[in-house]
Formats: sequence, C-alpha cells, structure tokens
Amino acid sequence: MTRRILAVFPHPDDESYTAAGTLAQAAAAGVEVHLLCATHGERGQILDPSLATPATLAAVRGQELATACQAIGARPPLFLGYHDGELDRVDLPEAVGAIVQMIRAVRPQVVITLGADGVYGHPDHIALHKLVTPAFRAAGGGDRFPEDRFGPAWQPARLFWTAFPRGHFRPVWERLLSTDLAEGVRRLNPERLGTDAGQVDLTIDVRGFIVQKLAAMAAHRTQLTAGDPLSIFPPGVLAPLLGTERFTLAEGQRPQAPLTGLFDGLA
Repeated sequence: MTRRILAVFPHPDDESYTAAGTLAQAAAAGVEVHLLCATHGERGQILDPSLATPATLAAVRGQELATACQAIGARPPLFLGYHDGELDRVDLPEAVGAIVQMIRAVRPQVVITLGADGVYGHPDHIALHKLVTPAFRAAGGGDRFPEDRFGPAWQPARLFWTAFPRGHFRPVWERLLSTDLAEGVRRLNPERLGTDAGQVDLTIDVRGFIVQKLAAMAAHRTQLTAGDPLSIFPPGVLAPLLGTERFTLAEGQRPQAPLTGLFDGLA
C-alpha cells in the first residue's frame, strides 16, 4: 500500500517552519506528501514590492507554496480557498466537510496539522486546528458526511499536531500584539504557548534535510527580508528548529513502543 501524508495548514509558509524537514524526509523515503492550505495568505506582507501587489498577492503566494512543495518533494498544493484572516468565521460544518472531502480524496494514513496553541496564537491557526481534528474523526464514515456527497469513507490511522518547546514562540505572539490581529491573539494566554516535553510523542531528526527545509522557507519570498529564510520571525526563533521537529499524536493508533516515525507499526 502506498503511504501518504496529508499536511493541512492555514497559510503558505506555515508548512515550511513547522514540518518541512519531516515532509521532505518522508518524500525522500517514497511517501506521497500532499499539502492542503486553507487560504492563499492574501493578507500577508509584501516585503519586496517588486514581487507582488495587494491585488496579486494571493496568486503569488500560491505559486510560492508550489515552489516550496517542489523543494520538499511534495505534490502540488491543494487549497480550500477561504479568506486569510477569517478562518474563525467560516461555517463550521461546511469547512469540516471540505476537509473530510480532501481526506477521502487523498486517502492518507497520516494527517498533520497545527496544535491547539496555533504555534503562536494566530487566530487562523487556532481556527484551522478546530476544523482538522473533527474532520479526521469524521472522514471514516457516518451520516454527517455521506459518502455520495463527500466521497468514499477513509479513516486515516493517525493525526499529529506540530509541537514546539514551551514558550519558544512567545516573541512572535508579542509582536502580533501590535498588529491588526491583536484582539484575537490576546484571547490565548501566552503561558499556553508550546508543548511540555512529556506531551511530545515523536521527535524527528531532520538535520539531513535542512537544505530542503531552508529552500521551502526561501520559496516564500514575499514574506522575507532580503530573501533570508530565517527572517519570517524575530531573530533566533527559527534557527534552533532547523534540525529537529516535534509532534504530538493527537488521535489514532498508538504503538506499544515509543514512536520513532510517523508510520511506526502501521501496515
């Protein structure tokens, strides 16, 4: 059976700093890697005006994500087409159903998305987390999302949430307090940012795929200062994350032995 991963993220570039090394490693091992992005990131920055305008940013960022997918060996990206900055206002059953439909179409054994803290409290990140988790549960069947409308039932074996050391992204949370996202960001207690070490179920050494991870980051040129892939966030945030990626097993089959890979123990 072909092994597949479906990684679901809110904006182009979220895949790169959270899980690009793991996805590149999986792709190199022959796993089909699919990325599903909820938005085109059309409210993002344009740090180089020669690259895009507000009117073209959605299309440009979509292409940037396609370039990032090439860098990590993933299939061309899929999009849900929701508006950037408005994921917490989508129709919940409709959005969950759209993700169920994507899961059933791709038929992954493993689904990856962001954790409950949204990495650094971004409202879109938290909203997506609240969509993917019920979609994972519902994809296997039931009356809520009938097969004739949403495709043949498929139950992935595992759902992983990205995990980061407790407090690591607090500088990003603090920076967002001076943006138009401040109201939503304040809803999350900054003490809840990150994951305690005891709640991390899988730590993956991706030092062999740092080149691919940096290339995926660098693909998002509109969001970078002088093309520096580490400039997405304040200095010092991303460098310690380049060689190690962490995950919490949120749902699904848990082997008796500690996890060493996404597919451990799966047929």
